[in-house]
Amino acid sequence: MCKYLKIEDHTFTNMKHKYPQIQEAIDKPRYELKKDLASAMYKKAMGYESVDEDQLIEEKDDKQMKKVHRVKKQIGPDYKVITYLLTKKFGKEYSERFEDLQLMEKKIAMQKEEWSKDDGKNDDNNNI
Repeated sequence: MCKYLKIEDHTFTNMKHKYPQIQEAIDKPRYELKKDLASAMYKKAMGYESVDEDQLIEEKDDKQMKKVHRVKKQIGPDYKVITYLLTKKFGKEYSERFEDLQLMEKKIAMQKEEWSKDDGKNDDNNNI
């Protein structure tokens, strides 16, 4: 952006601090895009209805007839999107690889070494 405006980075940063409207103008489209993407993902996760419409114009006896052919399709929920949203919002227990993660955590826990605090009482070299 700075290159396009032909200004230095620090000048642009100073302008954003001085004029908060600049930062708002940058943040608002990003927030709107995020909101639209989340809405589309939610729609795909929950399923939706789609209507396809075809219009045919026929001429018969010097009259035009218009036919509209509508087809409603029910799009079912997408399992992968549901899993992704549940994992992101409510934790790894909804992950497809939850059992694998549990096994890995158990292996890591079993491999941990226990370190005891050495206070020097059992060390024979302390008497030197």
